[in-house]
Amino acid sequence: MFFRGKCSQERSWIHKILEKNPHLDWPCLVAENSGHTPRPRKFGARRSTVHLKSACLAGFALLLLGTAPARAQNPTMKIIPAPSCTTTPAQLAATKKAAMDELHTAGEPKLAFVDRGYIQHSPTRMKQAKEDKISDYEEFRKTLVSPSVAGGGQGGARQAAAVPQPPAGDTTEIVVAECDIVTIVRNAYRQDPTAKPGTFYEYFTFDTYRIKNGKVIEHWDGNVIAPPAASEGR
Repeated sequence: MFFRGKCSQERSWIHKILEKNPHLDWPCLVAENSGHTPRPRKFGARRSTVHLKSACLAGFALLLLGTAPARAQNPTMKIIPAPSCTTTPAQLAATKKAAMDELHTAGEPKLAFVDRGYIQHSPTRMKQAKEDKISDYEEFRKTLVSPSVAGGGQGGARQAAAVPQPPAGDTTEIVVAECDIVTIVRNAYRQDPTAKPGTFYEYFTFDTYRIKNGKVIEHWDGNVIAPPAASEGR
């Protein structure tokens, strides 16, 4: 087969790549597997062979380039911490301590570990600050000074007491620090929605902090904005 012959040398290694990347479209193999047999030319066959081989290889190279990581296609991506950032072991230990102190301090004293230029990336807290037209720092302070009461008062508290409570979380911590960034992963428990009440499963949350001058200046977590609760009677 004329068309098949021009791809026979490439077929073995190309076929292996295509097996791992089924989304790629290699025209030589497609033609071969389809049973299509183009009529060979009587003149200029050798030149056609070289041109076809070059075209096939060039096309396959473009397909491979199209599968390059998105990061290589987005040079403006913000990388945190910056690759040029350096730190000493003592500085890294102090950075970890600042994040841990903020995390494990409750109530208003937590403000002592937060910079006034605090930047919040948690969607729920960002949304609240925008609605109240206050800074991220003021919104953070507001949640510490006047925390909202979950459950709707005493009625909500009685209802919560009647429901089986999950085991205490925060029994496992994974702390990773690099330069001025600290990520803390913690465990918690939730009711399994597919099982009977009182059946809990373990899951993990994270908090990532950027530390500046011994205080938290920026924060990320995995929280999402929850949909509104369904109205009673529906």
